[in-house]
Amino acid sequence: MPFDPVEYAELERSCLALERELQDPELARDPKVFSASARRLSELARLLAVQRRLKKILEDLRQAKVLLADQDPGIRAMAQSEIDELAASEASLEEELRALKEKTDPNDAKNTIVEIRAGAGGN
Repeated sequence: MPFDPVEYAELERSCLALERELQDPELARDPKVFSASARRLSELARLLAVQRRLKKILEDLRQAKVLLADQDPGIRAMAQSEIDELAASEASLEEELRALKEKTDPNDAKNTIVEIRAGAGGN
């Protein structure tokens, strides 16, 4: 999933709007709404952090590709190794981004109680 600057900008705007909303004292009077907004901000913040790292890696990749045109073979070799590392990081971040964007089960955030009892019997 390639980096989308429009999606990134929209995500930043959403995070800022939620942060401003959470600072409103009126919102604190309704714990359910406050909790839902805080949870949504947490989800968006994780997504935004991954997108920021991906944006940085893509910028570093662009700069390293410029160095490939250098006359010095040492610099070209260094740039190529950096490109290889950054490409691997890019693939990893894109996979992480894809996983964060997948729909989650709303019950995942709920608590559960599991009771384990000793069993009797058998063969």
